[in-house]
Amino acid sequence: MLAFQSVYESYSAHIYNFIYSLLYNRLEAEDLTQEVFVRIWEKRDSLDIDKNFDSYIFTIARNLVYDEWDSLFHAELYMKSLEADWDERDTSKVEEDITVNSIGQYIDYLIDKLPVSRREIFLLSRKELIDEGNRTTSVYLRKNR
Repeated sequence: MLAFQSVYESYSAHIYNFIYSLLYNRLEAEDLTQEVFVRIWEKRDSLDIDKNFDSYIFTIARNLVYDEWDSLFHAELYMKSLEADWDERDTSKVEEDITVNSIGQYIDYLIDKLPVSRREIFLLSRKELIDEGNRTTSVYLRKNR
């Protein structure tokens, strides 16, 4: 345990600065620095003391940063795809509602501009009260004048 504490005190500031220089995020640098030492602790029984420890510890740090970048990249892509899908659905729905409302208002405006008898014929034909195939329209209008 004393050896691990010595390694931590010797390398933690260097590892933190290395990670921070790549991420520019203090909290992430702190978290990943801790993760480097957790990994070393987990591998403590299999560490080869004869190999270059500096290289080993900075490789762990670098790989953790790469993993962080990868997860951030994928999270950002996912968020962008969600935003694009949401914007597309939201925009198309809003545009559709605006178009439907605008067309409906324009149709109402045009119907109101029709002469009274034509307006009645039009409204009745839409309500299917008058069959356009028959001459009931003229009969209806003669009866109701």
